[in-house]
Amino acid sequence: NGNDVCVNGHTYPSSTAVYTSVTSIEDEISAMYADCSVEDWDGYGACAISAKAVENAKLFVNNFPEFFENRTVEVVPDNGGILSIDIYNKDDSTMLSFNFMDDPLHVPLYVLPTNRAGK
Repeated sequence: NGNDVCVNGHTYPSSTAVYTSVTSIEDEISAMYADCSVEDWDGYGACAISAKAVENAKLFVNNFPEFFENRTVEVVPDNGGILSIDIYNKDDSTMLSFNFMDDPLHVPLYVLPTNRAGK
């Protein structure tokens, strides 16, 4: 995977890249699942990312491929068993964060400003 992310003093594996295909995002989701599919994957009691959360994330990516083309995307696990896909706008000033868990009908979406613009 790529860079690590530090959240509340805990370090999580993360991947940041400009993807050119849905397949490469799916590959990264699978790699993240391999790293985070067991309880306590972070050494601090994190919940495992479920196979269903991974399936839901891949379904989303496959249904909206144009949404991901030539954008910076981060695939990030959460210690609560959530798999997040963060998608940045073209100038990296705003991020959409989709959080996937077992329930395919419940996908929280966050729109957040970033401090990455002009990077």
